[in-house]
Amino acid sequence: MKLSNIMKATGCLKVVKGDDVDVSSVSIDSRLVKKNGVFIAIQGYSDNGLKYIDDAVRRGAKTIIVEEKSLHEVVIPKGVTLCSTHDSRECALLVASYLAGKPSNKLFLIGVTGTNGKTTVTYILEKILTAAGYNPGVIGTITYRYGSKVVKADTTTPDPVNLQNMLSEMAEAGVTHVIIEVSSHALEMKRVNPSEFRAAIFTNLTQDHLDFHGTMENYFNAKSILFRYLCNDALSVINIDDPYGKKMVGLSRGKLVTYGVENGSADYLGKYESLTLEGSVFYINSKKFRTKLLGVHNIYNILAAYSLLDTVGVDHKVISEVLKDFTNVPGRFERV
Repeated sequence: MKLSNIMKATGCLKVVKGDDVDVSSVSIDSRLVKKNGVFIAIQGYSDNGLKYIDDAVRRGAKTIIVEEKSLHEVVIPKGVTLCSTHDSRECALLVASYLAGKPSNKLFLIGVTGTNGKTTVTYILEKILTAAGYNPGVIGTITYRYGSKVVKADTTTPDPVNLQNMLSEMAEAGVTHVIIEVSSHALEMKRVNPSEFRAAIFTNLTQDHLDFHGTMENYFNAKSILFRYLCNDALSVINIDDPYGKKMVGLSRGKLVTYGVENGSADYLGKYESLTLEGSVFYINSKKFRTKLLGVHNIYNILAAYSLLDTVGVDHKVISEVLKDFTNVPGRFERV
């Protein structure tokens, strides 16, 4: 593929000097650069990609992309094309998506974000979608998986190049839905494009990751990126018992779907009948459910998944049967 095609399709870069070269791949890690590849030098929070340009060229990079403000720091050897971009992180996401064939267009992407409950919600969604006849994949804290393939997760949300390649692989394998745990770090670092998601779930927000975000307001603002930039026809599923969930309602785009246990105005209102060491009996909008999952926090997790699945038309009986037998998530309050 020609560099000029990528420039036209993404609109995020321009040639400073060099030729319209053939491009084979993109990388933000110089160690993973392939012959005729593009290396995007991201200036990170703890490291600077500019330091690795020489290594990328040695490994076969024929195109180097740097931010406009850093052009004066870069010396590129003959035969290598230098490009500039306003935002290296956004450019990496756009270029990676384009080179991967825009896989999100072939998938129903579901983003799950919040401080607590993300992993459990992804497992519940995965089980129910499978039982309903779909072929879901999961990109989460514990593993990245689809079909019989399971890979241990390095980070909650992979970098944009790995994520887009993974989505492409899933699409080629016939995956229908991909459930992604979307961390605040990933949103801040533009590893994901909110407009690619067909649905987003907000579970809650409690004090965490302040070493990175500094304040709760910054933490909330990072989480809100997913909802502020959804497409208008996407689903926005929000816990309105949570104070930050109430704030998120006012910021979110897309079709709003709310859930809760305490707030009577929720679209999906939960009420528990019994919570024991054997499991829980509860209602959602007067429909009765049983589950082996324990505690009120898991009622909220189930509400998050149910609100989305019921909205998109998954059969109630399928959901009920899965919840009845669902036991636990690895590493999350397991029975001993």
